[in-house]
Amino acid sequence: MSNQVSHAGLYFTAGQAESTKRDWETDPALSAAMTRLRELGGKEVEREQGDILANAQLYWLDDDHAAGEWAVSRFPALLDRPVRANPLGASCDLAMLLHTAELLRDHRAFTDDMRVNIHQRLEAQVDDLLPRLADGDYVHEAWSGCLRLLAGIVLERENWLNEGVGAFYHAVDHEIRPQGFITRAVEGEFTTNRLFRQVACIKALILMAEAARVSVNLDLWGYQVRGVSVITAAMYPIYYYYTTKKWKWDENLSVEAAQAAFRQHGGWLEIVQYRLAHKDLAVLLEDLRPIFDPSGGGMTTLTHALPAKPKRRGFFG
Repeated sequence: MSNQVSHAGLYFTAGQAESTKRDWETDPALSAAMTRLRELGGKEVEREQGDILANAQLYWLDDDHAAGEWAVSRFPALLDRPVRANPLGASCDLAMLLHTAELLRDHRAFTDDMRVNIHQRLEAQVDDLLPRLADGDYVHEAWSGCLRLLAGIVLERENWLNEGVGAFYHAVDHEIRPQGFITRAVEGEFTTNRLFRQVACIKALILMAEAARVSVNLDLWGYQVRGVSVITAAMYPIYYYYTTKKWKWDENLSVEAAQAAFRQHGGWLEIVQYRLAHKDLAVLLEDLRPIFDPSGGGMTTLTHALPAKPKRRGFFG
């Protein structure tokens, strides 16, 4: 693949960032999201309590160069932390680090020597994690593809980018059913609920589609086979946010457990809504906003939110 990489926000363009700066004071959803991002970034408390990705996004979305400088200074210490034993957790941490590195790429405090060192360390972490994800679990397989694509962009590794794109095509070709469920995510014996697994897989695929759109001008969103696309999978679980009575993959799945999956891994919802402007997604987003998902695009309510005007509180009556 010879797509030229455009280094910006990884999942959002410079134009989207400018729209946020222009509109956040007058749009209630954006205003609440900016307030929350500033809280997470430590503007109301000591800076060391701030979240590194929140500060990196404040640099982009609030012209806060001090927040960006704090994030740059904190980055090496984060790379020194022990990697989580859980492969999905480790993948999410690494996705957040890759996103942060991309956001800080052009900050004045991010020197050339520091960038080279951090990129080399991120590359080593990807190399170390990929074999752990090759265990046959489709959640891990999806995140392996996601990390390859993200690292391919951030670190300009064309082979990883190509492998990630190939993993995305494979998902649409073979894993997503026309009804929307991802077979290997929901069928079989698992220790976690299958709705969580579906959501975790969708998150990886949506991040891949949006990063490819923004950073290499590649339309994975439009890729479909016999009418099946990543949107087919993305819309499937949202109707179980308010009631799980018709969810057939888990016995007695509680509404609380279903909602916990979306709250933990819900950044992709704003990204999908940015593309679809779907009335049913608007209902769900009213309850979840502002959405800050560290491994799923950060404060996607700020980068992707569309005005939500829901007229009802649920989907089934």
